[in-house]
Amino acid sequence: MKKQAAIDLMQGQLDKLSRQNATQDWITQTAAYCKIVFGEGSEQFKHVSGWRAGVWVNAAASTEERRAIAQQEQHTKRRFLETCIETLQTVGPVKTPKTGFIASLSRGAIVTHLAIWGTIATVCIWGTSLVGSAKRDSLEADKLELQDSIAALRIVAPIIDTVVIRDTVRVVPSADPAKAKAKQSAQGTSDQ
Repeated sequence: MKKQAAIDLMQGQLDKLSRQNATQDWITQTAAYCKIVFGEGSEQFKHVSGWRAGVWVNAAASTEERRAIAQQEQHTKRRFLETCIETLQTVGPVKTPKTGFIASLSRGAIVTHLAIWGTIATVCIWGTSLVGSAKRDSLEADKLELQDSIAALRIVAPIIDTVVIRDTVRVVPSADPAKAKAKQSAQGTSDQ
């Protein structure tokens, strides 16, 4: 809570007290504000928690004595609120530490979370390196196979050029070699 907001809360309670007597609702509200502004363990909260509405006086006391005691109680409560406002102006409200996810965990839970997430990260990194290694090995094998194919083509290419370009040989697929030979000889005579 900001300093000015806390001062405004206490000033509001002081203004209410000057318009009316301290009721139990007013005391409860003031105690709640002191708990929020100063903290649950503060002296201010402990002091307000002890207040009760009304004034207990001896039954034999006169009306004037009762009125004087009630005014003294009002003055005491008013002085307390003024002191709270002065304290807030000087020191400010108590700052409650913010608790996040990790702060809310116990030490054992933190160790467990670290162990689980560390294991998951290790498995992911190890698995990625295995997959990468397998891909690398596969690519190396493919590369060697292609290099062997290219080397074989370099040997065969001059022969293919000689046969196809110079001799213009036509290959006709046939299941019977005798028919294939007859077709070749027939083509040879018709070309002349």
